[in-house]
Amino acid sequence: MSNFNPHKRIAELEIQNQELLAENKRLRDMLGLSEEVTIQKEAATLLLNFAEEESLETSSINKYSLPEEKIKLFMSLFRGRTDVYAKRCYSKKHNSFYYIPACKNEWTKGLCDRPRVKCKDCKHRELLPVTFEVI
Repeated sequence: MSNFNPHKRIAELEIQNQELLAENKRLRDMLGLSEEVTIQKEAATLLLNFAEEESLETSSINKYSLPEEKIKLFMSLFRGRTDVYAKRCYSKKHNSFYYIPACKNEWTKGLCDRPRVKCKDCKHRELLPVTFEVI
């Protein structure tokens, strides 16, 4: 049985929240931003995102929906980095799967020197962003 104590966890999160609020204030002061204006912008952004998510969730997306609607729903549910995505590869040597960032120059003659040079060390690495087409 686990020793998880929700009251202790809430207290820890409240402390962390206070620390983050203090850091936000310090950074706003460094940038010369008004706290009220910044908070209003953040609240407006959150409300806009929430409204967009609500409209997607309440709309009836089914197997007859357009692919664009399905992709938009998928992208709203699974968020993360949009500047890069991973590709699944298979290693015959180790008989297992692994992931690498998708690269525009992968296996391009004269640019990609795989498998001699690892992707992370490649000077010609050009990572691909997540797009509707990729999804």
